[in-house]
Amino acid sequence: MRRFVGIDLGRKPVPDETAICKFHYLLERCELEAAPFLQAHDHL
Repeated sequence: MRRFVGIDLGRKPVPDETAICKFHYLLERCELEAAPFLQAHDHL
């Protein structure tokens, strides 16, 4: 999973729950919460 999302534990800190929740909130606020999943579905 870390390789998939591009997190290198030797160089970058792992995002905590607060950062993930804030990102999710911003996606909802901009009405973009479904966009990444729709793009992934189209790609697959």
